[in-house]
Amino acid sequence: MINLFERYTANEVDLEHSLLRSGYTYQTVVLEDNGYLPNHIISPLRFFLGEHIDQKKTPLFFNDLKVPYFWEIKGNNQQAEIFDGYKKKAIINYSQRKEDYRSIASVEWLNDEGRTRSVQLYNKFGKCFGKQTYSDGDLALTTYFDDQQREVILYYHVTKIIELNYQGKVFTFSDTLDFILFFIEASGLDVSQIVYNSLGLPFFISNKLQELAPSAGYDHCLFWQEQSKVIPENMKYLMASKNSGTKKIIVQNWREFLNIKAQVAKDIEIPVQYLGFIFDFKKEPKRENRALILTHSDEILHLEELARLLPQINFQVAAYTEMSPKLLSMEKQTNIELYPNINDQDLESLIQVSDLYLDINGGAEVGGIIRKSFDYNLLGFGFIETQHDSKYTIPSNVFPGSEYKAMASLIKNLTRNEKIYQEAVANQQQFAGQSTLRDYKRILK
Repeated sequence: MINLFERYTANEVDLEHSLLRSGYTYQTVVLEDNGYLPNHIISPLRFFLGEHIDQKKTPLFFNDLKVPYFWEIKGNNQQAEIFDGYKKKAIINYSQRKEDYRSIASVEWLNDEGRTRSVQLYNKFGKCFGKQTYSDGDLALTTYFDDQQREVILYYHVTKIIELNYQGKVFTFSDTLDFILFFIEASGLDVSQIVYNSLGLPFFISNKLQELAPSAGYDHCLFWQEQSKVIPENMKYLMASKNSGTKKIIVQNWREFLNIKAQVAKDIEIPVQYLGFIFDFKKEPKRENRALILTHSDEILHLEELARLLPQINFQVAAYTEMSPKLLSMEKQTNIELYPNINDQDLESLIQVSDLYLDINGGAEVGGIIRKSFDYNLLGFGFIETQHDSKYTIPSNVFPGSEYKAMASLIKNLTRNEKIYQEAVANQQQFAGQSTLRDYKRILK
């Protein structure tokens, strides 16, 4: 019994959590391993490399990378670079985990023309566990190493062949599907029940298992988390199949569910049902008249205008970094408060006393703040030009930048009393797909 995911992003995390909350304690298997997967997850790389989980070891900080004497490492919050004098030799890419700070995920080494010649892959224990080799700018070979730096897995990207050194033998696979099937057999995983969320490789694995053992009585379930205008062909195949190992199709976006139901016939072989997520909110929604903005940029669209239109709202602008003079000058408005150089504890305190989140800052999203504000039941608003993640903000709360006055009017209406505000937060939860333990028990029984 396993959760079979191609990668481990927010959708997979939410689904895994919802299943656990419902009593389905399946082992999670993730096919794409970037070296930073949580400890409880199994991946083909972890299994064959024999990764040793050491709680005391941490990712490698960018400035701790060993480079030749007199070479220099220069870093900012986005990435770092390695120089030999004025010659750029490599680019250091950071881990994207929210708890990491300038930790190395990979080091991209450049040739004399500035093109990538190889990439070293680092894991969360600070070890180089893989290397990508390029030929004429194209990825040719990926090699993965065990703790003794012995070659264990080799992906030949041109021929698509995979070589595995396992238990003193060399195994060769013509494609990734065969390699994963070998991993399932070698690991002894129970695949009688599989939850999967992709019509890519996990779908083909489920189909192949059924083909190899048609009488095994597989009970697989597809959780569809994407959005499409037309039903994907692989899903159509499942719906029409009488002998598939997949017994249920569950759609996790309500609008996508309605879209699919409008396109399918009533006599499909596999039922299509809707089921969202079980979110654990970290605080009850409470009207505070405090709006939070987290930014790396001083480009905050119509902040001053919104503050003037909403004098009853306190606008809290926070940054993990120093703030520019342009941003600092905004504090002349009495209902704008600036918080430069905050840490995670400071942010937690600001979220606790806020009831609104404004996704109106330019540049990249900072620290997964959109999802974090949702988890704390902050009512979200944004501009089309600045919105970073549309999953957690009701579309009616998102405006073109030119319509900032309409946004201010809506904020005023939704925060004018506690009941209206509570209803707005409940609508936001429903839009994001909040389901209950009873829903999961009913659909998955």
